[in-house]
Amino acid sequence: MWFRLMSSQFNWNFGFACGFSAMAIFIGLGFVLFVGPDMGSIDDEYSWMPSALGGVLLLLGVCIGSGVAAILVSRSRQVAGVLRGGEPVQGRITRVMDRGTGKYRSYHDTLEQMAKFRSTAGFRGIVLSIIEHSLKNWAVKILVTDSHGHDRELEARMDMGPRLTKGVKDPEVVLLVDRHQGHTRCVALEQFSWLSVSDSGNLVYAVADDAAKNGLGWALLRALLVVVPTYCAAVCGLKFGLIPPFGGEDGLGVPALLGAFIVPMFTFTHGVVPVFFYRLFTGVLDSFSQAKKTATDNRLRSIPFLPFLSGFVYLHMGFWYGGPMILLAALTGWLSLAWGLLHVLLAGHGRRRWVFLEHGSTSMALLLFVVCFSGRNLFPVGVMVALFQALLLTLVEWKGKGLWIKAEPNVARQRQM
Repeated sequence: MWFRLMSSQFNWNFGFACGFSAMAIFIGLGFVLFVGPDMGSIDDEYSWMPSALGGVLLLLGVCIGSGVAAILVSRSRQVAGVLRGGEPVQGRITRVMDRGTGKYRSYHDTLEQMAKFRSTAGFRGIVLSIIEHSLKNWAVKILVTDSHGHDRELEARMDMGPRLTKGVKDPEVVLLVDRHQGHTRCVALEQFSWLSVSDSGNLVYAVADDAAKNGLGWALLRALLVVVPTYCAAVCGLKFGLIPPFGGEDGLGVPALLGAFIVPMFTFTHGVVPVFFYRLFTGVLDSFSQAKKTATDNRLRSIPFLPFLSGFVYLHMGFWYGGPMILLAALTGWLSLAWGLLHVLLAGHGRRRWVFLEHGSTSMALLLFVVCFSGRNLFPVGVMVALFQALLLTLVEWKGKGLWIKAEPNVARQRQM
């Protein structure tokens, strides 16, 4: 229950803060542990600067992460108090804040304004998602009737994005209102898709196999879970001498300008294009496999080329993404491969192919840097590659994961709070 509440409070702002915190912590640790006076470019007089910089970054990351955790816990505690002590009340959204004028407008006028805005601007896709996100924590006024039959207008904040962008004309909303804390607190049940009120009036929540985490903030954290450990494993393998740095001082002698073009270009093409390209083939194979299970025609059950095509597609995908994982591990001490295989195994049924693609893409980005600029420069210069890959993988995770992983609905079981 607590995990669900904290997950529901998580948004892009928290995701960005957590991502910045994670990057600051691991870069700070890198400077503290791996950078010293032996770098060559630092004079003995200023040999303390890397450690000081690392300490500042480490402290900054810990403070930001602790602040985010404290805010999430505080907000979840307030919501949990309302959920436990509140009574179900039927309400109706009457007015919505117009931040342009600083005044409230009627709910229907706001819907009409949003519809005209969408039709005029023609916003779709990512732009519409950004607009929907901007409507979170929006000030509204809700008309409710208390136990004495008196109407009262409550000031509240709701996530109005789904309502306004999808044009929901029905202003009715179910609230849980708590009047036992000296002032009125209310929570709209539609903000939590896994909460509902039973026929007996008790608050129940559905039990799901996994909570829905499809926002940009969660995509960033999942991307960092792949990129940061892989990068740290490669750096540690080189720093602790598990294998000599490949390529000496300057890799294979590739000019710096050419290397700066090769690394981001092939990182992008290897990480993004094949994700959608392979899905075309695997989607067809999955459709054939499903049709074979339900088919009554023996000719469909014995398609001769299907096993061959399936083997070729998955062998090609394994080589395209597994090859960089093996090569990076061979050049940096095998720690990154161990983490990648462990993450794939722990990903669970239905997610393993996707996690494998993410690790293959990340390994390719780091491998290109090692080949072009040598493993000696993987830290701190290679941090830029890790940042670029984290942002790229965030976008792919946000918009491409749905092609490979279908969201599982809440199961029928419910528990009373």
